[in-house]
Amino acid sequence: YYTALFSTLSRLKISRKTISFESPIRASKDSPTKMASPAASSALNYVVTAHPPTAITACATGNFTSPNDLNLILAKVNHIEVLSVSPEGLQPVKQFTINGRVEVMKFFRPQGMDKDRLFIVTAKNNAMILEAEGVAPNLEIITKARGDVGDRIGLNAQTGTRAIIDPEARVIGLRIYDSLFKVIPLEKDQSELKAYNIKMEELKVIDIEFLHGCPHPTIVLVHQDQNGRHVKTH
Repeated sequence: YYTALFSTLSRLKISRKTISFESPIRASKDSPTKMASPAASSALNYVVTAHPPTAITACATGNFTSPNDLNLILAKVNHIEVLSVSPEGLQPVKQFTINGRVEVMKFFRPQGMDKDRLFIVTAKNNAMILEAEGVAPNLEIITKARGDVGDRIGLNAQTGTRAIIDPEARVIGLRIYDSLFKVIPLEKDQSELKAYNIKMEELKVIDIEFLHGCPHPTIVLVHQDQNGRHVKTH
């Protein structure tokens, strides 16, 4: 009887030790939870993505790498590919990743520049402006400005996140939440993107865009209500 009892207790002890070693323990600096010992950490599982994502979530075309190059930019979740359009077809130029899932991607050309910059908004509402510097194969992607454009509260827009850029590169417009239109002023040599909100009466916005040739940034939108679809400018 005692032999069987000791054998059962021994197996239970080994099982508890195995579980404690194989369970990942996470703790922040503000949390009282203790971190795992070095011996325990060595037995934790290590997970890594072996294959890059292949589903295209956004794309854009513009003169990104140089004024004379026509580039196609493909966003595959957090993986971005820069391609060059040539008579022979698409030629790979650069690949890089960002910290976040690409939700919206747009090209724009700042005043006084001869090539485009890339504006990106992630699924967590982090915005950034990227610029290509140098020549392939030593091409570098530089973050010119970035910022958090999300709000603590807000109902996500039914039609998804939309980004529009003034033709003269004065402001960037974002529609992330219903009844709100975000405006990001564009300034020379800015390093931080700050957005302020404008209240909108239209709830279901089908499409929105900036108008050309206006002395002040002006948007035109198509919205829908119970009486049908309407066109309106702001």
